[in-house]
Amino acid sequence: MSAPATPPANTKRVAFAGASPLNEARSWQIPRQFAGRYVLGWLATDELCRGVCLRGCPTSFHDANGELTEDETMDDHVDYLKQALGRRVARVFRLACVGSRVVYTSRGCSRLSWAIVVSDSKGLNSHERRVPSPEIVDRIKKWLGTEEEPCWFKALD
Repeated sequence: MSAPATPPANTKRVAFAGASPLNEARSWQIPRQFAGRYVLGWLATDELCRGVCLRGCPTSFHDANGELTEDETMDDHVDYLKQALGRRVARVFRLACVGSRVVYTSRGCSRLSWAIVVSDSKGLNSHERRVPSPEIVDRIKKWLGTEEEPCWFKALD
């Protein structure tokens, strides 16, 4: 019998009471009770959006050579991707959630950003509230080009 695969170094694992090492969960998988709407996902940062675009942009704003069209600057394109990338992730990975939401990025709720959403604590149905499996999250991380684990963010609405 082979040993289980080890998680990435930046993956925090937490064991449930009485759980064996095989039943450990990543920090984002632990059931929580939220006051208000929280979403699980990644911040759609400039760096993340640029990386996705450079590896193979999912938009039609490029010509046959992969260059942005004359009317589009990279900054404008990144701004668009911040909003649209979550919907693309939801479609590619067949997630029932909305895909993108504006979230608070500071504890004082003073900073806002777009997030790529994979689960919504107040989703309209159980499919939107379901947390994806670690395997799906790992595939999304690879597609996004990030090693970061998803986080829970307080949603604006």
